[in-house]
Amino acid sequence: MTAPLTAFAAAPALALALWRNGLGACALGPVVAVKRGDELRGLLRKNRRRELRYSVFAGVALATHFATFMPSTQLTSVTTAAALVSTQPIWQGLISVLLGRKLPRSTWVGTGIAVLGAVVATGGDFQVQGTALLGDLLALVGAVAVAVYTELGGQVRATVSTPSYSVACFGVSTVVLLVVCLVGGIQLVGFDTATWLAVLGLLLLPQMLGLSMLNFVLGRVSAITVSLVLLMEAPVAAFIAWIWLGQVPSETAVTGMFLVIAGVAVVVIFDARTERDMSQTVTNLYPAIITPVPVPSIKVAPPPMQEVHSMIWNAAHGGRHHEAMGMVALLEQGALRTYGPASPEAIHWIEVRAQLARVADDPSKACELWLVAAASRLSGGEPPDAEEVVAAVDRATHEWARLHDSASARYLAPKLIAMRRQIPGSDEDEIHRIERRLSQVHAFRAPPDPRLEWADKVKVSQTTRPIPESRPRGSQETTGPGA
Repeated sequence: MTAPLTAFAAAPALALALWRNGLGACALGPVVAVKRGDELRGLLRKNRRRELRYSVFAGVALATHFATFMPSTQLTSVTTAAALVSTQPIWQGLISVLLGRKLPRSTWVGTGIAVLGAVVATGGDFQVQGTALLGDLLALVGAVAVAVYTELGGQVRATVSTPSYSVACFGVSTVVLLVVCLVGGIQLVGFDTATWLAVLGLLLLPQMLGLSMLNFVLGRVSAITVSLVLLMEAPVAAFIAWIWLGQVPSETAVTGMFLVIAGVAVVVIFDARTERDMSQTVTNLYPAIITPVPVPSIKVAPPPMQEVHSMIWNAAHGGRHHEAMGMVALLEQGALRTYGPASPEAIHWIEVRAQLARVADDPSKACELWLVAAASRLSGGEPPDAEEVVAAVDRATHEWARLHDSASARYLAPKLIAMRRQIPGSDEDEIHRIERRLSQVHAFRAPPDPRLEWADKVKVSQTTRPIPESRPRGSQETTGPGA
């Protein structure tokens, strides 16, 4: 709906982009501030700077998309602009390759079919002179920008809720667009009633419904799949332009629509099959997820996980981070329900996530998770001098030593020291080294993090364990504090 509504409105495209983002942020902001204020404030903590940084970059990418694609619909035809912005999957695939990911063949096949369909759907309406050429170039830049936005969103949405992420992106995008409009002297008010109705339509349909749904699914399906589904915009925009604006589509447009749908189907069906295979693997390992039965909380060796770990790391290596993290979440859920929160099975997945955090270069999260693992083992009845407990505390110490975030170091240090002092014969020199380094840290004291309350009571609940980032295939597990 973006292209037809923008082409219809008698207002500068940049003004329309500003209003749809600004009103979207104003509509969602108060609700999210009340319902998820803690999460929004949490993004300002230094140990969440990765999510905050990616959210800001995503907002800038979103503003760039609007500042290029929306003007393009007023400079060239709706079908041409929509088709060119639909080349997004090509750029999404290039981004994935540049990041070292290996995409499955079915993704490339589906991308090729769908992009071909988007081009065919334009009916050959590519012009090479005047404002139409500028519009075509702007649409291409818009495709690159939305590919960047989709990639960043896939990273952030793994740990940030849809409402909070949407507010952050809409807010940043609004600020960027406002600066651009003010610098460019763009008219922002004084439009006729029909234009304001178009603004309302942009707010309700593509902004609130479309983008919010996009942000929601980014945490559940891969960015490349989302990109391909977005290709549906080309045939839909052509159809609306035909009915509403009188731009009659050619026969090739109809052919293009079917090609787009076919390409989307190839990738979506493949992703659905992959997710079904993963879910079936989890069900086979932990049938209690589907048929709960009373199972005593006993200590047994974790089941063989070679195949499962291979699936997790292959998914992460292929850029499908949501699949890797979703797999870990399902496995931990099954272990918690079947064996209990202090069982070796549940603790196993805490330690896996600690290793993933290390690979993701997040020592704060890695330190936290190793301390959670140690506390879980103690609450499960393991003695403080057990080899696994000592190893977990040593690894937490090693990760703490890697911290560059002084606020996280100050807050985690007392928890780490308290845990080390529970170990009989603990190395006092190591504790003194922690205390000396802590005394050299010049930073404000971070506010209490509710996720770390376990350290005071030495008990663990499911909600205290955040999902980590993905781990590349072939990475080795750490084996000690010097790993």
